[in-house]
Amino acid sequence: GSSDLTSTITGVTVSDGTNTYNVNRSAVAGPIYVAIYPTADATITVTATDGTKNYTKTLTGKTYTASNGYPVSWKMTAAYTLAESTVGMIVGTDGKAYAAADKDNLPSGVTAAGMVAYKNGSNGLVIALADEANTMNWSTATGASGAAAHTPVVTGGTWKLPSKAEWNQMFGDDADTDIANYMNLNYAISTAGGTDLQDGYYWSSTEFEDGIAYEVELDLGSAYWHDNGYEDDDRRVRACLAF
Repeated sequence: GSSDLTSTITGVTVSDGTNTYNVNRSAVAGPIYVAIYPTADATITVTATDGTKNYTKTLTGKTYTASNGYPVSWKMTAAYTLAESTVGMIVGTDGKAYAAADKDNLPSGVTAAGMVAYKNGSNGLVIALADEANTMNWSTATGASGAAAHTPVVTGGTWKLPSKAEWNQMFGDDADTDIANYMNLNYAISTAGGTDLQDGYYWSSTEFEDGIAYEVELDLGSAYWHDNGYEDDDRRVRACLAF
């Protein structure tokens, strides 16, 4: 188990996809021991909780002989709510946040979908781990088939095109100035297993006037804002979601 689990867990859930078993206690103490006896191949999910965080481990295709005991230990992955998350954490398709170091140890069925790029109290922004496959004009980018259609879907979240202010918050510049730096954001995206933002132009959802929207130009580490992006032009799109 995880090094901080044995004295803090208050409950364990074990599931083989058909049956679910729960062990709970009102106060923390020592380890909780659970006996598992599948006699045919089974994928077993074990979830432990300390009352705040959930830790999950999936054991795939495990067969045990009845009446035999098999002591095992493993590293369990801590899952956080988005409100508990910190900048740089991975966001899974289950709507939970995970440490970037756990990107290859996510619970079964969970795929990395985004990265926490900005946090203010319990609220913040998640940036998608990749651009949309194709460039698109502003109307498409802000419409139902644009950033809003980004996949994979995150439980409880809604993808959208970032506004100018939201882009700047993700760049680390709350002042919403006309120049920022995106290298730290790219480093965090890469650490989370995502694809870097590319040099070139990205749309924001913020209009300057009818037919013209704000676009950000990324160039050699700096982000420059332009208020003359013709909405018929095709630009890159990177989705985000707010929480």
